[in-house]
Amino acid sequence: MVRMPREMMEISIKQYGNEVSASIPEDSSLDRIMIALKGLVVSAGFHPVNADQHMLPDDWGISEAFSQTDEKPKTSEFDNYDE
Repeated sequence: MVRMPREMMEISIKQYGNEVSASIPEDSSLDRIMIALKGLVVSAGFHPVNADQHMLPDDWGISEAFSQTDEKPKTSEFDNYDE
C-alpha cells in the first residue's frame, strides 16, 4: 500500500521581527489545532497561563451566546447599541 503525502496546514505568528510557525496535517482535529496554536503563542513569548486564560471558551462568552436560543448572539459589546 502506497501512502499519499498528507497536506499540511501552516500556522504562523510574526511579532517584532520574529516568526514562529507550526505545520500540522490539514485533517487535524480542532483539539490538535488549538494545541499547536497555544504552543505558538507561548513560543512567541506569552506566558502559558495567560494563553490558557485567553483560550477558554467561557471567557469568550460563547457558552452564554449559544444557550440563548431566542436571541441573536452578540458579537461585540456594541451590538444592539440602539436598544
